[in-house]
Amino acid sequence: MGARWHADRRQLLWRPGEKIFLEVAPERVACQHPQMPLYRCLQVRALEYDAQGLKTRVGAWENWYGEIQGYAHQPGVRNVLRVMRYPKAGAPADASAYAYILDMTVESEIVR
Repeated sequence: MGARWHADRRQLLWRPGEKIFLEVAPERVACQHPQMPLYRCLQVRALEYDAQGLKTRVGAWENWYGEIQGYAHQPGVRNVLRVMRYPKAGAPADASAYAYILDMTVESEIVR
């Protein structure tokens, strides 16, 4: 298994971050991961809102191979998350160039 990179929140807060919104599907899906053959990814899609809080864009569902610090996925629950995305220096070549930290859960729905 490859090395895991865990962001220290204190190191990231001084860097400029970007606020993004992600919808997380209620169930994980099987996905290809070269170092973990039985890995199950989150399914996420980007959301965008206007200044009045109205949804203006819904992205396509994508496999999410990384983690969102502070978020614990519960099977059967769909969530909309406000996440801070920070660039990270020194991340391994096979890892994301960003650290994602949960800012707040905007919406939750039990979908079982």
